[in-house]
Amino acid sequence: MKLLDLAKTFSTNVEYKAQHNAFFVFQNLGANVDVDYVEIEGRRTTPIDALLAPPAVTESNLFGPEDLEDLYLVVPPNHRFKFVSSASGKVVALGKIGLLGLGEGLPADLVSRFNNMHITYKKPITFTKTLAVNESIAANQEIVLGELKPTTIERYILDDIIGFYSTNTGTFEPGKLALRFYYDDIPLDILETGMGHLGIDTYNTPLPPTSTTNFEPFWLREHPIVVEPNHTLRITVINVSGATITPPTGSAITLEFKALAKYSIIG
Repeated sequence: MKLLDLAKTFSTNVEYKAQHNAFFVFQNLGANVDVDYVEIEGRRTTPIDALLAPPAVTESNLFGPEDLEDLYLVVPPNHRFKFVSSASGKVVALGKIGLLGLGEGLPADLVSRFNNMHITYKKPITFTKTLAVNESIAANQEIVLGELKPTTIERYILDDIIGFYSTNTGTFEPGKLALRFYYDDIPLDILETGMGHLGIDTYNTPLPPTSTTNFEPFWLREHPIVVEPNHTLRITVINVSGATITPPTGSAITLEFKALAKYSIIG
């Protein structure tokens, strides 16, 4: 078997097929449009959020293609694959190509990943909240952005990037808004402001990081949040600025949270 570097651009909604003696391993994926799922010989997996996983690192989005880590995708020889999207666009795939010799088969670890990639994969999460026109956010006011509620056969592990973006809230600066997480109504946070403001300062969770705001994304790799079946993770944003945040007259505040999670069907 011979391994080669892979760096190819594919069109969405076009069916491709690996040749009889070659396989693909997609280790990083980026797209210029959202991808509903990657379909590999009938297996649906790995939605792509174009904001969290753009085709390349640029000044306006420093995330770059999504690192699939141990949840990489495998296209065996003679297998069809497609990047399914509601829009026409491009997907950049980075990884490796394997060329098999006479009598060689797909390595066992890749067979195992192929058999499981539709039940365990990276999945983006998005919660968006738009307030009423001219509605302000009072000092210390907390707003629910959304709730993640796995069913009896699902598990989410937030161990990757998280990001927050707001519009009509004034200057993007530290000490203004903060994210909070509640697991079954219990805050994953300090409880008293004598230790500092509540939550994770959104200045440290840029969505996306850019060359003119904050270069560094925020990661949950060292301390993941595991959301087990039949439990609830609630994400909120709180005004920690000490003053009312008021939108320009005639406009509405929009608050958006995004994260990458490991999703598993465990039933």
